[in-house]
Amino acid sequence: MGRFRLLLATVGTISGFTVYHRYFSLSGFSIAFLKGASDD
Repeated sequence: MGRFRLLLATVGTISGFTVYHRYFSLSGFSIAFLKGASDD
């Protein structure tokens, strides 16, 4: 049971980090795009 809980926590952490990283990259790209558009 303890091993299953550890596995679940690991998977949850990895998936959460992936979602956060993807969202952060997407928002960073949007900000860079808006900055580039406003520079013109």
